[in-house]
Amino acid sequence: MQKFKKYLPLLIILFLYLGIFIFSIHLPQDPDLGWHLKYGEYFFENGSVLRDNTFSALMPDYKWSNS
Repeated sequence: MQKFKKYLPLLIILFLYLGIFIFSIHLPQDPDLGWHLKYGEYFFENGSVLRDNTFSALMPDYKWSNS
């Protein structure tokens, strides 16, 4: 048991880096990060859900319903 406690911080760091690596392999479904950042900014400034697709560079005329 004493040996396990000795290597516990190393194992935590190893699993952390392994998790970051595995999650970085996955490509996002929506690569438009700027839209997500501007939407978050709008939400926190106005306190309401955005009803129009005003920030998207990929599909500017796309009408959507935000669930």
